[in-house]
Amino acid sequence: MNKNLLFDEIDKQISLSWMQEKQFVKYGEMRYALLGYNDLDIAKWESEHGKPVLDTRPNDYFSIQKISEALEAKISQVPKEIHVSSPLFQDWQVGVKHSLKQIMGSECIMLLKSGTEANLIATDMLSHKNIPVYFDKHTHATTRCGFNLARGRMLESIEVFKKALNRLEKSNTSEEDIRRIIQKPLLKILESVGFYSFNHNDYDHLDELIKKHGPGVVYTEGLFSVYGDLPKPEIAQIAKKHDCSLVIDESHSLFGTATSDLTINRTLPAKADILTASLSKAGCSLLGVIGLQPEFFEKRYIYLEKKLNRPLTDAERERAKLSLFNLFRRSIIFVFSNAPSDIEESGLQARLNFLFQNPERRAVLLDKTKYIREKIRNAGIKLLSESPMMFIEIGSEPDSVEFRNYLIEQYGIIGSLYIPPATPINGAGVRLCVNYDICSDNEQVERFIYGIIDAHKKLKFDNKCRKKNELYL
Repeated sequence: MNKNLLFDEIDKQISLSWMQEKQFVKYGEMRYALLGYNDLDIAKWESEHGKPVLDTRPNDYFSIQKISEALEAKISQVPKEIHVSSPLFQDWQVGVKHSLKQIMGSECIMLLKSGTEANLIATDMLSHKNIPVYFDKHTHATTRCGFNLARGRMLESIEVFKKALNRLEKSNTSEEDIRRIIQKPLLKILESVGFYSFNHNDYDHLDELIKKHGPGVVYTEGLFSVYGDLPKPEIAQIAKKHDCSLVIDESHSLFGTATSDLTINRTLPAKADILTASLSKAGCSLLGVIGLQPEFFEKRYIYLEKKLNRPLTDAERERAKLSLFNLFRRSIIFVFSNAPSDIEESGLQARLNFLFQNPERRAVLLDKTKYIREKIRNAGIKLLSESPMMFIEIGSEPDSVEFRNYLIEQYGIIGSLYIPPATPINGAGVRLCVNYDICSDNEQVERFIYGIIDAHKKLKFDNKCRKKNELYL
């Protein structure tokens, strides 16, 4: 067997990365192309134009990251902080955990260091052999990482691989044949694991997949993190109709960034069993969360009552609830990670208190971003967004860089460059997250709208949105 196959593959990946870099180099320095202006460039622009830049890169929708209350809360916690090696040893549902429990409508909360941890734990604990998993093609990459971890845990058919490799070692097989022979058992194993992606927000496609493969777990997002659109309510209805568990990543929708409710889950006709979220978006905190919902526990109670053929007592329900919660707490990722920082928890609690004491921030954000979206659409620009997050799809990476730079240089609007694998191939563009500070100033609102429209006209982009069934990497 050719022992250099691994490094052949690595070399191909390196070559591919280098080709992508060369493509950017034609349009300027790679670092500039990807990151855009630095602090000195921003200060220079503001000095020359006499107005502030509109930085739409952060996800600080309510403009609460730097409020004095949060800074004071974090500073006051520094001398009191006790480093805890594992979240297993932290108090369960006190402090900010209790606040999150009320906001999310959860029975139990797991506070973590990031949204990545939340998605990895949720997908790992809910993915089991012979239980189909259905996920929207636009679900976050961290969810896909969780699926891959689960796949690794479930690959019990390793003997199939061993037989194929033994055959290869005994023969002088070409590289092409090696790939062909390995691919068959690989596909067989992956099919048995049962991970199926459905077209973005296509509930009919989801319905077809569930009818074909049976009930399981459905994953979607509360606010999709590139295009800014929301999940179709029918997704939740289909999941309920087929008795599937529903998991929603509320990272960008938590605290009411896109609707009058604090979570997207509250607006759906059928409720989720589990919510996950990164709290680094509207919460401006280096934390993540998993919320185990009442519906999840209720399904467990119904299952046990059918098994016992009698109603559960209150004590039995409490024990069943605790055992289910502890199942998630036994996740390897949870057990062997550091506990969240008390400093971050204090800062998050202060920001939440401030946000709910100032409800006009949410009202202004929702009202003004609706106005902005209408103006942009009326100018003939395709926009999928239903939220403060807006993605202007351009097409190629170099054209997207040019569009992003034009916005910066002419209007002081700083957006985030989004390219594959964060977008489909030939679906690169610029993402702009409008925040409260922009919305509270009419001049800034109009500058934002006119800048987008002018840049789109001047640079003459087709702005064709992705094909319905295009591969999402």
